[in-house]
Amino acid sequence: MTRHVLKNNSSKRYYENGIWKGPIINPPPDHYKYGEVLFKSMKKNSKLIGQTQASTGKEDSFGEMLDRSIRCALWLKKQNIKPGDVVGICTQHHLNHITPIVASLFIGSIINPWWSDMEEVEQIKYFIELTDAKVVFVSEKNASFIQDTMKKHNINIKIIVFGNVNGLESFDDILKVQSAEEVKKFQCETIESANKPAIIIYTSGTTGKSKGVLHSYHSVANNYEFIPADLIKESRGMCNSQIAWISGIVNPLRAIEYGSNIIITSDMSEADSFRMIEKYKASVMGTGTADRMSKTCFINSLDYSTVKFVVVGGAIVKKNVIEFMKNIFPNGKIQQSYGTTELGGIVTQTEVNHDINSCGRVLANIEIKVMSGDGKKILGPNEHGELYVKSSCMMLCYYKNPSATMKALDSENWYQSGDLGYYNESGEFFIIDRIIELIKTQSDYIAPGPIEEIIHRHPNVAGVAVIAKSNENNIEQPMTFVVKSSGTTVTEEEITNFVKENIQEKFHLKGGVKFIDKLPLTQSGKISKGTLREIAKRMAHEF
Repeated sequence: MTRHVLKNNSSKRYYENGIWKGPIINPPPDHYKYGEVLFKSMKKNSKLIGQTQASTGKEDSFGEMLDRSIRCALWLKKQNIKPGDVVGICTQHHLNHITPIVASLFIGSIINPWWSDMEEVEQIKYFIELTDAKVVFVSEKNASFIQDTMKKHNINIKIIVFGNVNGLESFDDILKVQSAEEVKKFQCETIESANKPAIIIYTSGTTGKSKGVLHSYHSVANNYEFIPADLIKESRGMCNSQIAWISGIVNPLRAIEYGSNIIITSDMSEADSFRMIEKYKASVMGTGTADRMSKTCFINSLDYSTVKFVVVGGAIVKKNVIEFMKNIFPNGKIQQSYGTTELGGIVTQTEVNHDINSCGRVLANIEIKVMSGDGKKILGPNEHGELYVKSSCMMLCYYKNPSATMKALDSENWYQSGDLGYYNESGEFFIIDRIIELIKTQSDYIAPGPIEEIIHRHPNVAGVAVIAKSNENNIEQPMTFVVKSSGTTVTEEEITNFVKENIQEKFHLKGGVKFIDKLPLTQSGKISKGTLREIAKRMAHEF
């Protein structure tokens, strides 16, 4: 099936009335019947290897994946799971984690990935109460805690465990009860509408409770192909994204669609991931943790010559990190990207190995403008403001949260990103920082990003985060948390002077330097600056 057709009159991005618009690409008829697309692809490529477990080397053919997905779909239907019902999943990566996701798409239900590690009772209750999930597939690691939480709060939901836990049905057992004849006769549920809900993905919750981002079957099926299709078909892909992230859903589904092999990793450090790239000769990879990867020791001793394509995103990417990626992957095409869960994935991407430290130009079926702080004026080139975006794959809404949806989408359905940025005359977009992270000094607002980029260049720094710290006059000043590189020494004075030598005075670390063993992360893998602000408050007497 040809997935996209370019309109002849709209084949290029263009600028109109302060808005950058990407080329218009029309999806093929019935593109949103994505379960059928995956079904046909797995059947066609049944003898090809679809997955490889990095830790064990075990391989899984598309035929085997299809058989298990059909059996899981049949079991769900026997539990009276209907189109529109929610199916939860809470697990780390393994050869079966994708199976309930594909099965859900087969039968038209809504798949709802949870965080891979559920450690809070209230979070479990909230996820269940929000979605009214009918069944949840869980890892052995999470099973007992989730089971105990549900019993304690009289929540009656069927739990299926990947593995074996006393008192719970195992995933392997539910597959066995489906007969070969049932599998042979199985047909996917017909999806009647492109806007039918397909998936609920949670936001990181850095500004409050996690919100459920609801995406349609159109969005899941039509997400822009940021890696060339011909490259995907012949690739061995490496993706470390949790299934609770949009990239952790889209990437393995694209691999199935195009019959390519994806390397399954779970709870691996950056160093371990590098070893797996060499061991399995990965050719395509995407990463949202390039900062941490660039500070991993001993990696230069490994061979990454098989890597042909790398997409870098997930956070503001520093110049020295991009240079690192170019050096470490000598045969790889390095591209930066920008996107959000709400927008359905990436909306800008750089040209291959582009030198400008931007996040690229607008992609197909995307429109972007930069707005003034009050949201009343469209800004021009090199003027700083909030990015407003429209995407053909953007969310339907925040699930059961109309007030949050109204705050995120304006009256013309522009998504207000909360990101401060600008574009140049060539249409290259640049992200400065999250607006909520700006530091309000006595005379100006400053972004932490430029300070972090400088500190990150220090050879003895493994990680850095800059936040606002209020002084005795309630004026905010930049302070930084720093993780030292293993086996190195660096002092507060060295960091302070390093910043002074490389950036103008308003960015200097008047709030101080604090060394920390590990930077706290959100469930989406980003640095939790809210947690750092709380730490700074508790330690205020030390500064």
